[in-house]
Amino acid sequence: MKPTLLATLKSNNYLLNCLLAMSAQERGGCFGINIREDGTVAEGCVANCAIVTADKVFITPPFEGILAGTTVRKAMDLAKKHLVGEGKVLREIRQETMHKEQLFSAQEVIMCSGDLGINPAITLDGQRVGNGEVGPVARELKRLIWEDAYDGAEEHIQLSYE
Repeated sequence: MKPTLLATLKSNNYLLNCLLAMSAQERGGCFGINIREDGTVAEGCVANCAIVTADKVFITPPFEGILAGTTVRKAMDLAKKHLVGEGKVLREIRQETMHKEQLFSAQEVIMCSGDLGINPAITLDGQRVGNGEVGPVARELKRLIWEDAYDGAEEHIQLSYE
């Protein structure tokens, strides 16, 4: 687990992230998810972690001792605007303490990384997440993030390299 200073400060010290990624890759994974000593979910090596529960609640941990990632913050904003409501894929967005067990009962586990990364996990520690396929929330968030980036959002500027 990263010390709070390393989790909230942009630096070039990626050793702990590399070790987490290497451990995940040794087990057939990609990002890995840091679990605190008390069993609560922190973050991935270069990504914030979010889940979608069976009752359509999108949950991500509070930004306490972890990086307040721009992609997960944008995902929460876009989800509130487009995915929450009657007949939609989500009922609610919450930022609250998440326990390891919730990862395994989730319908979707979504890793939100830089550069517009919405990365759905279909397995976790060898166990299927949800129905083992990319879920509707991850699919819609990926579409919304890319649309937002390329349809004139202030945060993204297309550069010509010609």
